[in-house]
Amino acid sequence: MNKYKFLLLIVYSLLFCSINIQAQQSIPNSLFILNRLNYNPAYAGAGEKIPINFQVRQQWLGFEDAPRTQYLSTHAFLRYGVGLGGVIYNNLSGPTRQSGLKIAMAKHLQLNKTTWLSLGASAELYEYRFDATKLETYTPNDPAINNQMEQKLAPDASLGVFVYSGVWYGGLSANNVLQSKYDLLVSELVFNNPIARSFYLMGGYKIIFNEDFAIEPSVMVKKVIAVPLQAELNSLFYY
Repeated sequence: MNKYKFLLLIVYSLLFCSINIQAQQSIPNSLFILNRLNYNPAYAGAGEKIPINFQVRQQWLGFEDAPRTQYLSTHAFLRYGVGLGGVIYNNLSGPTRQSGLKIAMAKHLQLNKTTWLSLGASAELYEYRFDATKLETYTPNDPAINNQMEQKLAPDASLGVFVYSGVWYGGLSANNVLQSKYDLLVSELVFNNPIARSFYLMGGYKIIFNEDFAIEPSVMVKKVIAVPLQAELNSLFYY
């Protein structure tokens, strides 16, 4: 057997092999330090102020129908140590659209004069849309795409714990606890496509130099099932 026949044999063998492929499900978001409520429901009500956060993320500038995301979130500390917050987001990417609503509630317990412990949970509702009119397929009238528009709602929930003081914080949370499914396209093949459960560990410390200047470095570690650990570093400068 010469090398060309051997190479051809390897190619044909690979055609009959099957492997599992992991792809991104959750919407990517940078600057977690400005939107911690999106990752940990126990953050609702942490602090004396009522922040209103609006974020816009645009990827792949210059490309038509490139991914773009908008976030709007707010939270507040209410009476009896209860925190309440909400997150609304929308993500567009080519023929797909993903939007969602999160309502978070947390109970804050004072451990000492400066330290608080918060336990939180959130109820979430996701909407997934697929517009076949914006998709160009290699095969005309692809049988895998039956309808012009596919839409599905998927409920889910998150849990978290958050410890904080005036100068430091730390938190651990689990998102997509229910691992709801959002299979859109109708197919004769039997497969499951749940939203993978994800875990977030975050922490930060504010270094106060004087009355006018401070810096707050922070880190978040993310773990999704079957995906390696991911870490994100941020810093806030106060003047």
